[in-house]
Amino acid sequence: MALTVADVIDRLRNLLLDPAAVRWSDDELTDWINDAQREVVMYKPEATSASAVLTCAVGTRQSLPAAAARLLDVTRNTSSDGATAGRVVRLVEREALDAAKPDWHKASNHTDEVRNYVYDTREPRSFYVYPGVKTADTTYLDIVYSKYPDELTATTDEIEVDDLFIPSVINYVLFRAYGKESEHADSDNKVQLHLQLFLSSVGVDIKVAKTSSPNMYRLGNTGARQ
Repeated sequence: MALTVADVIDRLRNLLLDPAAVRWSDDELTDWINDAQREVVMYKPEATSASAVLTCAVGTRQSLPAAAARLLDVTRNTSSDGATAGRVVRLVEREALDAAKPDWHKASNHTDEVRNYVYDTREPRSFYVYPGVKTADTTYLDIVYSKYPDELTATTDEIEVDDLFIPSVINYVLFRAYGKESEHADSDNKVQLHLQLFLSSVGVDIKVAKTSSPNMYRLGNTGARQ
């Protein structure tokens, strides 16, 4: 069962020694929880992974659902309801495809079954497929994407990042809370401690691309998935 904002605030109040909300209000902590979720997803997109059946547009360029922050994977062709599995879809490097098939974007090469996809994190909300799609509303793909966290407003709202990242959220909020009292030397030490704990937990010392791009998982010369 997913934790709620109230669950996380209860833990924070115990750690902050502020059970009566004298120094930090629920609204303030909730704002920081929202910020924490966005920070976690920036470095660990899989924290809000979701799957969907994407109806492909005609051509090679495909757009992610409105709620998607970035692509994590394209697994296979499928039926419109996702019940019938089709051909698997493999990630390829654009440079290799460009060299082997310079005219791969042309409509004359389009079919209604996708074999490969190309993804560039510099354009996180779209990707390209090969062969391109020939006919509208006939080609469907199973995709996995990172979802933008919704804004949490009520204490009954559920935290959107996976439970594994709750410690990261808590450390981020503690970093922000103690930063509010930076005039105290002890608070400065706590700020640095919880910031470092947060950064370590999301692997910020590793390039963001290593955790956000399917290329880092799939292409042999860029490293294995952890």
